[in-house]
Amino acid sequence: MRIACVIGVLLLVGAASGGVKEVVVEGRAAGTDESAFDSALQAAFRAAVEQGCGVFVTSKSEVRDFQLAYDLILTESRGYIASYEVLERRTEGNFTVVKIKAQVSVDELKEDWATLKFLLRQKGNPSFLVAVRDMVDGRVQSTSVAETEIMGYMAEHDITCVNSRIAEEALRREWRQAKMRGDRRRLAVLAKRVKADIVIVGAVDATLVKDTFVERIGKRRVWYKAVISLQAVRTDDGVVIMAFNKTLDLGADGCGSSRKEASQKALSAGSKAAAKEALSKILSAWSRELLRGTTMRIEVRNTDYASLSRLSSALNKVRFTTDATIESFEEGTGVIRFRTPFTAHKFLQRLTRAKAVDPATVTGLSSNRITLDFSKLKK
Repeated sequence: MRIACVIGVLLLVGAASGGVKEVVVEGRAAGTDESAFDSALQAAFRAAVEQGCGVFVTSKSEVRDFQLAYDLILTESRGYIASYEVLERRTEGNFTVVKIKAQVSVDELKEDWATLKFLLRQKGNPSFLVAVRDMVDGRVQSTSVAETEIMGYMAEHDITCVNSRIAEEALRREWRQAKMRGDRRRLAVLAKRVKADIVIVGAVDATLVKDTFVERIGKRRVWYKAVISLQAVRTDDGVVIMAFNKTLDLGADGCGSSRKEASQKALSAGSKAAAKEALSKILSAWSRELLRGTTMRIEVRNTDYASLSRLSSALNKVRFTTDATIESFEEGTGVIRFRTPFTAHKFLQRLTRAKAVDPATVTGLSSNRITLDFSKLKK
């Protein structure tokens, strides 16, 4: 595996005009071939952008609070380098070191940082609906121990949670049947109707470990473990963003004088443990999905396939844009589907700024679609 790393800023030169910062940095990568040079160069770009961020990101706590956004910006480092010059290339043992002077587009960095932070602030705390079944030795129970414990953990951590009883009353038999079947797709559809962003589905199964008479204390003791299987499903499209499977040996927390007592203790202890671990995974996955953005489309009229392909390729070069694909093409009209965390208006601004789209061709703009007419291209 090739390893690349930043080895420090050598010199920070004053800001140039037009929101550009000139920096001199080094990057390092394992190896001495051309591939190692490319990796070291990328590490240098990352170092340059980190210095650019330092102009307006002034505290470690701000980076920590928005670490995913910060990391995403750094993965797009090359896009913020307006120009660069390789000052030195050398080897140190089995490492390649590249020293560059780079012009960093600070204004673009600042704009993207603010946009991604705003996105996480606005939507970074989704509302949940919990539909987790209690099970004992593989049999579904009518109790709601797992739901109660998971929702209680969420409440302690200021996470918005839609009460499942409210959902059940609103959706009556549909919800109960879907929950008992563990039908995640149907539960996601129903959860969306009660304004939940994510539904947690699955089961906590209290499974018998041992039922014995303990001679030393002269009493019966029963031990249960917790077998946990949870999924977090986005309600807008039914996509599973987190799956969590674990078996917990609970010891005293799953022990009682009867199977009923021990199984209920295991359900409670298992659900509490699952809530802590699963919730951190879910929130991290939710933030990553937010930063990937939503699906948008560009409809292009009066075009040919070659022009449509060039536009699709151009979209994939716009920062934070992913999965740009030609969805359809028929009789001179094509549709390109892609994902971006930016609004259609912001994204269009980026396209025109990058000269990927001529503003004269724009004929329509909505929340998730941009319409272009290539017959309006200037001759």
